[in-house]
Amino acid sequence: MEDLDPYLIDKYKMNGKEVSLIDLMRLTHPKVSQKNAEAYERLVYGKDLSDLYTSKILDREKSKGGDKGQAIIETIEANGEKMPIMNLLRNLKDIIVFAPEKVDFAISLLTDKKKIENSRLLPFRFASAYAEVEKLKGGCSSGSSEVVFEGEKISSSKDAVSKILAAIEKALKLSCKNIPVFKGNTAILIDHSGSMRGDISGGSLVSTFSSVTTSLIADVFAALMLNSQKNAYVGLFGDRLVSVDIDRKKGIFDNIKKTKSLGDTCGGATENGLYHFLQDVIKNKKNVDNFIIFSDMVIGDGRCWDYSSNAGNFHELFKEFKKVNPKCNVVSVDLRQTGGTTVFNGKYGVHQVSGWSDKIFDVMQGRSGYAETIKEIEKIDL
Repeated sequence: MEDLDPYLIDKYKMNGKEVSLIDLMRLTHPKVSQKNAEAYERLVYGKDLSDLYTSKILDREKSKGGDKGQAIIETIEANGEKMPIMNLLRNLKDIIVFAPEKVDFAISLLTDKKKIENSRLLPFRFASAYAEVEKLKGGCSSGSSEVVFEGEKISSSKDAVSKILAAIEKALKLSCKNIPVFKGNTAILIDHSGSMRGDISGGSLVSTFSSVTTSLIADVFAALMLNSQKNAYVGLFGDRLVSVDIDRKKGIFDNIKKTKSLGDTCGGATENGLYHFLQDVIKNKKNVDNFIIFSDMVIGDGRCWDYSSNAGNFHELFKEFKKVNPKCNVVSVDLRQTGGTTVFNGKYGVHQVSGWSDKIFDVMQGRSGYAETIKEIEKIDL
């Protein structure tokens, strides 16, 4: 509760529920911060919070009722270039349907390099927006479970949808400007096991208030990496290894959709697919110059569960891999930082990276690593 901002406090007040946010506050006595102190004080006294946040201005205006299209138009015109990108992304679908005259304005903001860079949005935010807008691409077909009225279908221009989708893809590229271009062959492996895609406990979700899974974040980063490499292999691993057929003519989001869909076929119980990748490289003496793994690093050091395999434990297999590719640049990206000890550790020459912002690309190419940090400190005149 300490990390909630005014918008989330307002959104999740849960008034009328058996247990409300104010009840939880009184039970837990959260330590408030500068960003939410006033919001919590207003919550206690039952006062309005809506003027404490601006990032959801469109959501607030639409909730007042009346003509939704007019509310969107008036809000956009009142804020102009100051419209927050996150707010815009969340409402692109409604802009296309209810305020199509503002589509070009939305595109101008999404393709504004400076504005996108200043927004500091995490890459998966663009993937979520893309998925929502894409629902309008085919209108509403028979058998669809989505409630779409005739007026909405008529207002939804396929041309507008296509232009917005292209703008979101450009925005994603603008938001991640430091993607490294590695020399030689680059193998990109994406973890699609249960803990990444969504297991029984739902532990793959990135936060309590999000429907985004860690595997989707991995798919986004992998697609961005693929887009920048000249000769790549992409594989998904769970119970088995699933190789992805790369089509360079497709865009970044097409590749995200492909890996997301294929991830269903991996099997979620183990990390066998990772063992199978290493085995194949060793057996066929494949040259791998760069090996990038996107995972939550819940990877055991036991033997491969495939009993038809002669693989030893992970570290034995990895040592054999390094014999075949002694100069391979191995980068493990821990997307969830579960606190466990990763089998991809530094003593095997593995470059460890954690987190899921675009800053991981800086670390991958050493610009934000320990040595670079020391150099930057030494440059400072005291």
